Amino acid sequence: MKKYIFYLASFMLLYFIFQLGSGLLLTMFYTPDFTAAYYPSTNNIQEVNFGNVLPLQFVFILIIASISFILTERVFKLKSRV
Repeated sequence: MKKYIFYLASFMLLYFIFQLGSGLLLTMFYTPDFTAAYYPSTNNIQEVNFGNVLPLQFVFILIIASISFILTERVFKLKSRV
């Protein structure tokens, strides 16, 4: 049970760091378009675009889970040696 809790905690921590870094990069490279903000809204859009899910995000989550698993295995191997 301790192993699972350690794995879950390390996964959440690594995922949080990944999300924080991703957000910082997106914020750094964002360039607002001020001219589009003042166009008259003559055409009302009836559809709402919620974005898309990139398969790359899933790959990063798998990589983070793998790193967490390897970290968990190494920590518990070190504890068993002592």
